[in-house]
Amino acid sequence: MKLLNSLFVGVGMSLVVFSSCKKEEADWTFSTDDAIADVAFQDVYTVIQEEAESNGSLRACPNVSLDQTAAFPITATVDFGASCTAPNGRIRSGVLNAHFSGRWRDTGSKVTVTPNNFKVSDHKIEGKQIITNNGTNGSGQPNYTVELQNGKVTTPDNETILREGTQTYTWTQGYDTPNVSSDDVWEVTGSMNGTTRDGKTYTVTVITPVEKAVNCKWASKGVLEITNTGTGSSYQLDFSEGGGGCDGLVKVTYGALNFNYTMM
Repeated sequence: MKLLNSLFVGVGMSLVVFSSCKKEEADWTFSTDDAIADVAFQDVYTVIQEEAESNGSLRACPNVSLDQTAAFPITATVDFGASCTAPNGRIRSGVLNAHFSGRWRDTGSKVTVTPNNFKVSDHKIEGKQIITNNGTNGSGQPNYTVELQNGKVTTPDNETILREGTQTYTWTQGYDTPNVSSDDVWEVTGSMNGTTRDGKTYTVTVITPVEKAVNCKWASKGVLEITNTGTGSSYQLDFSEGGGGCDGLVKVTYGALNFNYTMM
């Protein structure tokens, strides 16, 4: 399965719109490249969360080994070998090294994740993620800060996408079933800075929390704003269109123009 088939937005086109008396071009490569990077680094987070919650459940892959088992800190090596197909169809390979300062669910625990030739569907992932357990909110929901440093995705065509920033993941559903990941739902907030494969810089900011369910191919709620830092122009992506289901419907707003797009 191609990585683009799992993107939470994939509008890989340019749109020419007429505003007042001038022609202006909206460049959708920002959303396409950001989505590739977003899915890739979310996959790293998902792997670590699932492994931390699995309690050593048997599976064909990956192979997980610990440098010690008696006390923290512990470094886990998550080895996917040459090819390992996940339940969601993504093909992973390579290694993730995860240094745990404490247990995944302990408030204040940090997990530092470093890829080693790690790939998701032939997209190579580089960069350090620092995941911090912030405890629970007023509703008893666990939340984690995820800081991405020097993030880089190399596509199968050897093009690179850069990404870094900080987001917060709030575990809104499924946190009370620790050995089952299929019912997990997360709300993501925060912002990221990126550079497209064409060398254009941008920021992506969560305007309203983006809801992502593990068993849903697309984000189902929330609004993102993507800004071209070179020109200052921006557009918004609203995943709540269509009732907020898993239908892949997103509303795109660019100035006075807005239209719906169904992700395939």
